[in-house]
Formats: sequence, structure tokens, C-alpha cells
Amino acid sequence: MIGLQYELSIPKYVASKIYHSASKKLPAVFPNLHLRKNLADPKLNGPTWVKLKTLMCGICGSDQNMLRGHESFSMEPYASFPCVMGHENVAKVEEVGTAVSDVKVGDVVVVNPVMGCKVHDRSPECSMCAKGLDALCEKFADTTGLGAGMSLGYHKCTGGGWAEYFQAHKWQIHKVPPGVSVERAVLTDPFSSAMAPVAELAATRGKEKLTVLVYGAGTIGLLCVASIKALKLPWKIILGYRYEFQGTLGKEFGADVIVKTGKKFNEALAKEVGSTVRKVSIGKPVMEGGVDAVFDCVGSPQTIDDSLRFCKTGGNVLLVATSNSLNGVDPAPIWFREIKLTGTCMSRNATDPRDGKQKQIYQMVLESLPTVAAEKLLTHTFSVKDYKRALRKSMDKKGEPVIKVAFKWD
Repeated sequence: MIGLQYELSIPKYVASKIYHSASKKLPAVFPNLHLRKNLADPKLNGPTWVKLKTLMCGICGSDQNMLRGHESFSMEPYASFPCVMGHENVAKVEEVGTAVSDVKVGDVVVVNPVMGCKVHDRSPECSMCAKGLDALCEKFADTTGLGAGMSLGYHKCTGGGWAEYFQAHKWQIHKVPPGVSVERAVLTDPFSSAMAPVAELAATRGKEKLTVLVYGAGTIGLLCVASIKALKLPWKIILGYRYEFQGTLGKEFGADVIVKTGKKFNEALAKEVGSTVRKVSIGKPVMEGGVDAVFDCVGSPQTIDDSLRFCKTGGNVLLVATSNSLNGVDPAPIWFREIKLTGTCMSRNATDPRDGKQKQIYQMVLESLPTVAAEKLLTHTFSVKDYKRALRKSMDKKGEPVIKVAFKWD
């Protein structure tokens, strides 16, 4: 079969970092990624596994970081190589193991990429997986059995959606609701990544009438807005956007106010929430007052630094996007204003604020998906053979509206 395989080479990884830090306009070069035309078809890892034929697979920000050499090396023990990439998958069931009964050949499904204890059929499960917090599994680095790996698409034994076929454990698989298109379903995983921090904040502050800032209007930021609306939370949503088409989509997805980022973002946001901007002798001004919570959907040192400044005393900053550096972040607001800075990672179980029930985030998203036009975020699709153009398009959003880019299979 044909697919894109990542083979880790440290010299090539460092070269990628230098090359892609130079300019986004350079030709698309990814020395660790190879188009293979003779990959072996996956053979089921066991009776609880399912073989899947890829229909569509998105390109995630974490994929981009790894290919550009921008991922933290602290993540290395939690992946295994060589691996076929692609974890934002919608696929058709091709073959089922003897212990699989919830899906059948021909079903269209999405796949939760988290590879915690359930996926390894471990008994007993680690303390995190036993609580339903599979994204925080304590044994991601375990080299026994299937071997190390936190996610499908970064694991040598599963394959991924950047190939014609891959496999997943029965626990990971969810049927796509009737009437939901492939183009909408392919947004399930990023939708889950956006809904997880929203559900986390809702668990402690959901009934309060908060004013929240969603900082960044890419795929995750727009789906963060959609998550707040889908979960029917009584929050005022301010969306910080960069490009006009992002602001337009933000309003469509339910943002109450849109504010363009840039040099005047501080002042515009302060005016919207009735706060005071106070200048300092050296460095950025500070905001007195601010929003109750910030969902940082960019993850750069600049946006993290801004988020801490924009958040009012005792508020929450949730890091939704991944980051490999806090260089230049002023931590003073964390202690001076007792701001709670929280990271979130992939999907897990959470309380659904709509009915108070414990559910997988994936289940909550799939219950919401029929009424959320997530396919509006899918702006470009490519053949996997045209991967260099697809990756360049996903990494350089100037010149035309680009949000989610995906590989489409016949």
C-alpha cells in the first residue's frame, strides 16, 4: 500500500528545525518523511483490533511541529518509529478481530487516537486510565507488548491515516452518526481536543456567567467556540482572530464578540471587558481586570504571555495548543494574581454539562456534530502523493483562507 512514513533521524530533525525556522516561503522539504509505495498492509495486532480503510485524514498542528523540528524532545519516549503518521481519521471498517462486536465491515467510523491501557488490553489499568483519564496514561512509555506510544499516528504498530490502511483497537472506534458527512467527521479529533479544556473549565465554573477569551481562530480556536455553544454554557465568548475570514467564521460558530489581534489588541480587549491598561517602564503593559478565562489556541510564548496578562485575578488560562517553549513568558501574574495555568492533552472522560453524565469527550463531540457545520473549516484536500504541497499549504496561511487541510483517499 502507499503511505507517508516518518523515520526519525536526529541530524535530519535538527536540519528541519533550522530550515523551517528560516522562512515559511522556502520549498517544502521534510527529510524525515518519506512517500512509500510498498508499505505492508496491517495485520491485526490481536482479536480486539480492527483494520480500517482511510477515507480522509487531517493534518494536525502537532504533525507540523514534528515535521518542522519544533516538537519538544521530551516527547520522544512516547512515540515509536518508523511510523505512518495521521491521527485525525475517518475510515471504513475493512476487517474485525474475533473479539469485536460493536462495529462491522462497512461501518464508517472515527478513531480516538489515544493509546492508553485499554488499547494495550492491560489489566489492571494504571491509575489514570482507571479514572477515564486515558490521555494521561502512566504507561505511554512502556516498551513491552505493542511498545511505547501515546497516540495512533506516532506508533510503529498501528499505522495511521496518511496511508491507505491502518488499524485501531476496538475501544478507540466510534461510529459516525447517520447523516454526518466524511468532511464533517474528519474534524472529530480536533473538535475533541477543543472540547476537552472547555469541559474541564465547565466542571468547576460552568454555571458561572463567565467572560472568556478564545485566543486564536484556527481550527482549534473556532472549534473551542463551537464547543462552548454546543455544551450550552452561559459564557460570553470573545474571539481573538488574525485574518478576516477567521473572524467571520467565529461569528458563525457562535462568538459574541470578535477582536482582531495585533498592536491594538490590548486596548480593544480592555475596552470590551471594561478593564484598564497600565503601562510599565520596560516591557508590555499590564491589564487591570480582564477576562475570567483564556483558552490559548496558539501556544506561542507571545500568546501565553499575553494570556496571563489578559486574565483577571483568580482566573484560568488553559493551554489548548501545544508549545515547545516558554521563553520570554513573564510568570509574575501566576503568583501575583493567582492565575491557574493548565495544560490539556487529547481526549478523556469528562462530565457533560448538558446532562451531568460522565462520557468520553469523543462521545460528547459525536452527539454535537450533527448540528455543528464543522466541514466549513475543511478548506483544502489533497492526495497523499501531493503531500509536500498539502503540508506547505497547512503551514503557510497567508494569501488565501486556509484552516484545516486533509488528505483524501478514493
